[in-house]
Amino acid sequence: MIVSMLPWLLITSMPTQQPILAMTSVECYPESLCAGDREADRAYLQNKLEQSLLRAADRRLRLVTPDVVMRLLMASGQTEEEARETCLNATCAADLGGALGADYVVQARVMRPGRGPWEISLKIWSIEGSNVISDHSSGSKTLLGLKKRLRSLAKRSLKPLLAGQKAQPQRSVRSAFDEEQGVDDPSVQSGTVTVAYGGLVVVGGPASAQVELQGANKSWRLRVGDTLNSLPPAHYRWQATAEGFLDGKGKIRVLPDRIETLAIQLQKPASLNLRGEPSRAKVSLTGPKGQKLKPTGLPSTLRNLVPGRYRLRASKKGYQHRSKWLDLKPGRLQVETIRLYPWAKLSIDGTPPGAMVKVFSPRAGFHREGGLPWRGKGLRDGTYDLTVSRLGYRTHWQRVVLVAGGHRKIKVHLEPGEDEKRGFSLHSRWGYSMVAIQPGRVWIGSPESDFDRDTDEGRHEVVISRSFAMGATEVTQAQYEELMDQNPSSFKGAKRPVEQVNWFDALRFANRASEVDGLEPCYRMDERGLSWPKGLDCEGYRLPTEAEWEVVARAGQSNRYSGSDRVEDVAWFDGNSGGETHPVAQKQPNAWGCYDMSGNVWEWVWDGYGPYAKGIIKDPTGHQMSEGRVIRGGAWGYNAKSARVAVRFGDKPGRRYAYLGFRLARTLRSHERK
Repeated sequence: MIVSMLPWLLITSMPTQQPILAMTSVECYPESLCAGDREADRAYLQNKLEQSLLRAADRRLRLVTPDVVMRLLMASGQTEEEARETCLNATCAADLGGALGADYVVQARVMRPGRGPWEISLKIWSIEGSNVISDHSSGSKTLLGLKKRLRSLAKRSLKPLLAGQKAQPQRSVRSAFDEEQGVDDPSVQSGTVTVAYGGLVVVGGPASAQVELQGANKSWRLRVGDTLNSLPPAHYRWQATAEGFLDGKGKIRVLPDRIETLAIQLQKPASLNLRGEPSRAKVSLTGPKGQKLKPTGLPSTLRNLVPGRYRLRASKKGYQHRSKWLDLKPGRLQVETIRLYPWAKLSIDGTPPGAMVKVFSPRAGFHREGGLPWRGKGLRDGTYDLTVSRLGYRTHWQRVVLVAGGHRKIKVHLEPGEDEKRGFSLHSRWGYSMVAIQPGRVWIGSPESDFDRDTDEGRHEVVISRSFAMGATEVTQAQYEELMDQNPSSFKGAKRPVEQVNWFDALRFANRASEVDGLEPCYRMDERGLSWPKGLDCEGYRLPTEAEWEVVARAGQSNRYSGSDRVEDVAWFDGNSGGETHPVAQKQPNAWGCYDMSGNVWEWVWDGYGPYAKGIIKDPTGHQMSEGRVIRGGAWGYNAKSARVAVRFGDKPGRRYAYLGFRLARTLRSHERK
């Protein structure tokens, strides 16, 4: 019996004119409901329930929180686990309340019958009568959803106790009086003017935490569960410490005639073990709030880290640097293996000397030009396209694969003659790589067997009658800024896709890109409005049609996503993006060499949004009278379903978002068509 254990633990400091309400810890029934990760949810619910009971009591009851009960139990010789078990079981609540000198005991229990909604009940016992005087409950679909029900539940549960604290009405007592003989001097009776003070109560965990409260001229040392009254209204700084936990600090404002709640929740520190190769590589970490940690070498073990999301960057001279995101959990040691690879080299020799050499890799973000012979070092491993050309010679094109730490040597001998495609280059003057697409008759839309199919994805045939080129990547911020002298993007990065651009911005950029490359601008935008005079016959840059976009995204295959049936292989979506865009061409391309057609950012296309037309349609351009324009491809903040190649949405053309960008297309000129 707890009475026999704690006969001396009476809370004699509580004022006798206010009833004392002792609270046991929130109990889950059965205990497995709050096991594992849900234990943190139970503790959070406990904290919110204490705050709700404090507000409902309105200083007419004194609340003894479970943290105070635990401290008293631990002071009696119990361990923290034994004390917590006593509080959670609450099988002898009346005895516990009597031992603590309480008038009432409140028990909270969380239940979930079957797979139905979650339910929390509050039961209040009277110590004097050994009976239940209040029993109320409330429900929600989720455990944390119960938080919204706590305030009304606390009011209903405490209503019988608070009603008893109201003053009883007094009966009138009449007596004789003397007649007034004149006007007396004014008489005033008043109470004493007092200083307006406030107070605070410390709640949260762990129970062993100590809190130092710092005022302008004085400081106080408190424990979890302590109440501090007679505080001058002001802003106070606090710092909480506990052995085995990270320190916490903050500010709290105390208002007159109010008891504020100082809620603390200290976290156990995280640890990170870094291993891998090469040894002595430099590792830099940026913390959850942007704080930069002191760099360390490889291998290392870092302790006492704040739990949360970290950005890791590993580098060493002669090796390719590597960056990644880490999620460190409180109280856990995370082991992270890092492997850096040496830079690759590429040498191009041959004849004639002085020929133009262009080397390009969208995935590595590499685009360089120069003369023959050409040397490149410090290159990432991967696939590179190289073009060697000179007036009076046939152009040489070749795709090479560079291996980390390797040195690839290429010899090129141009043959004299007229190049049938002289002047043809799918690499623009502003660094935009494109892929040539041949005309044909193809199926687009999703089959009826697709379980994620939407009603606007009807499968149908289209005819693409012209050869065209599609951008290998989304337009990047560096490319947009080079031509437009501005970068509106939310997530800054030269190689990241430009976003925060509307449909009209994309058309203006296409016209500007055409001017830079000596092509005819496709769109006419003036005071008379917007027009596309030549339509698909225009050979300048433009937005792709919706049909062109899906044909390239499918790349002749039946994959669910552009290039794979595994979304992680080809797309940045809400499951792996970390809540931001990423540099283009970091995922694998589809079969035609185009990147990020699933995920990263949604992409504007030309078409007006509406139902697909029936039958076989030649060169469709959508519903031009529609208020919305089609966007395709999914984005970093959307689920994997949205990254399917058949998914289509519409949005108003004037809208700008951090998840919406574009890529360009253009109809190929006669000498560019194969």
